[in-house]
Amino acid sequence: MDYEVRKAVGFPVLNYLELELHLMDTRPGVKPEEFIVELVKRWMSRDTERLAVRSGGLRGFQWKTLFLPDGTILRTSRDSSVEFAKVFE
Repeated sequence: MDYEVRKAVGFPVLNYLELELHLMDTRPGVKPEEFIVELVKRWMSRDTERLAVRSGGLRGFQWKTLFLPDGTILRTSRDSSVEFAKVFE
């Protein structure tokens, strides 16, 4: 096991206990610390993508409030007809 440097972060105790109890019920074996780290990583990834879209660094198609990145495959159906489409820049 490798040593990992950690930094303490202030987290309200009641929120931590609530999260711990929730994880015990829904995801047994998952520790709150691991869950929080994964949650922050996912948020940072999505926020980085959002900022790239805003600055024009990501290519794709903007439709109302939905951004479809280049390469997204869409599936639509109406009656018994099914159609597919792929987003290109």
